[in-house]
Amino acid sequence: MGVGARRAIVATIAVALAAALLVLLPRRTPQPAPHATPTVHQVTRHPGLELYPSLSPDGASVAYALERDGRFEIEVLGPDGIERALTSDGAHNVQPAWSPDGTRIAYFSREGGGIWVVPAAGGTPVRLTTFGARPAWSPDGTQVAFQSEPQIDASYTSVVPLPPCTIWVTAAAGGEPRQVTHTGQPAGGHGMPTWTPDGSEIVFVAYDRLSAALWRAKPDGGGLRQVPLPRDQPQVSDPASCAGCDAIYYVSYSERGSSGIWKLRFGAEQRGPEWVRAPLLGSGLQRVRHLTLSRDGRRLAFAAVSAVAQLASLPLDPATSLPRGEPRLLTTGEGRHSRPLFSPDGQRLAFSLVKPEQRSDVWIADADGGNATALTSDPANDTMPSWFPDSQRVAFVSDRGGHAALWVADSRTRIASPLRDLGKPIDAPRLSPDGTLVAFNWAPDGGPLNTWLVPVAGGAPRRLTRDPEMLGFPAWAPDGRTLSLQMKRGDQTHIALLDLEEGGQAAAGEARVLTGGEGLDWGHSWSPDGDKVAFVALRHSAWNVRWVSRTGQQQELTSYRSPGSYVRYPTWSPRGDQMVYEYAETRADVWTVDLPD
Repeated sequence: MGVGARRAIVATIAVALAAALLVLLPRRTPQPAPHATPTVHQVTRHPGLELYPSLSPDGASVAYALERDGRFEIEVLGPDGIERALTSDGAHNVQPAWSPDGTRIAYFSREGGGIWVVPAAGGTPVRLTTFGARPAWSPDGTQVAFQSEPQIDASYTSVVPLPPCTIWVTAAAGGEPRQVTHTGQPAGGHGMPTWTPDGSEIVFVAYDRLSAALWRAKPDGGGLRQVPLPRDQPQVSDPASCAGCDAIYYVSYSERGSSGIWKLRFGAEQRGPEWVRAPLLGSGLQRVRHLTLSRDGRRLAFAAVSAVAQLASLPLDPATSLPRGEPRLLTTGEGRHSRPLFSPDGQRLAFSLVKPEQRSDVWIADADGGNATALTSDPANDTMPSWFPDSQRVAFVSDRGGHAALWVADSRTRIASPLRDLGKPIDAPRLSPDGTLVAFNWAPDGGPLNTWLVPVAGGAPRRLTRDPEMLGFPAWAPDGRTLSLQMKRGDQTHIALLDLEEGGQAAAGEARVLTGGEGLDWGHSWSPDGDKVAFVALRHSAWNVRWVSRTGQQQELTSYRSPGSYVRYPTWSPRGDQMVYEYAETRADVWTVDLPD
């Protein structure tokens, strides 16, 4: 991609960012007024990404992950305002955690592998574990809790990895780590650990794509229980506490996508959480992330991560499936334009749009981005569109009935009606090319995601895969005889193919892996001839669009190099002449809050 094209895209998004101001307040939960208005300060202003702050015990210094030239290193900002690099090995070092005595900093090294510890004053890092991420020191400094798998990326949507990510503990002096939580108990992936002030329990997030809740467990794995939170806080993250705290602080995302900081006092759960503040006026779809507290609980720091996501179009040569020009933006304006899919006749695009302080709706536009109009305008969340073969009706996921079910709307009349309700939330559904089947993710036992099929006309869901880690996020080949899937293997995900027999039965044999090696591969659509799968690939902390053929041949189509480049959901035009995908540039800075007494 040319420098001029990249600058044009970033400039367009910057204009949208400047126009998209929103107040970050969760909805409906009562918001008790703080005793005094907390004072907020922006402490980093670098052009790159500044993430994962960690306050020193006295609150005077902050360690954080700083991105320079596409690489993350641990930086320390002292009380004198002077910054110094704590690491400089180019290994993508993130997630620093200050020890309770202020002498050491633990961190996760993506390329070094596992958790490392370095003197806070500088020195040689020492490896603590060979795996894991998100280290959290116990209040007495003798133990370090961590999640077994790394965070996916630096984006504003990054969450706890899916199963089998679990919580572990290791001695700060080194030794064999021991497992605290186990897959399926509770459901989802387990991550973002923090300790209660007395060190008797670990608080963590359990995430299953449909919700994210707080749980508690003793370091030996006993005493597992959910932290009671309001029903309208189904998505929470980044819990934090401290030795001098009487509460757990956490981030809650509202149904409209914004976020705020909340405080839940220990021993007073029945009173519910207290609203701390919506920390700032932000641009675009902004999220508060990575909470950290000083030892006395008087100062809090966080990362403000924001983006405006547009649909970008890359022109392709139909004969070679190679780029024949630079990407250009198809959409403008605030919000997140996401999950695009072409109609079977190639004339239109359906996509999801979330605007600041609004819920998601399904939109339709011409193939060139023109004439964009809302297909749905219900107060519910409507998302994940999928076309019927007539290129007129669109299936989508809606929570109008209280949980995610399939609905259908006619693009001519805009009238929506229920399509299939499985009684439980449905995730990542994709309609078969003939419109008779729906493939989707499900984890009924609370464990890893797998792929299921259900007839549109009625009948019970049928399980297609039984993978011990993950085999989901299906995409149909044009002939309806093959599904591309995401296969999880440790820290990596790969593109795999599953052949189907007549009627949607899985053919004999296991799914065939097409991609491999280090990195993440997330598929979304097929080439018109059914030979190639379009996917996004994370390599060296940067996402790009690629395709892989049935023979395993790969081709990279874009050349983004910044960890802040957010690239998702590439959809191939049935005419073979373009690839449309979600694109954003993530912004992140570190802020501090002086909390009132």
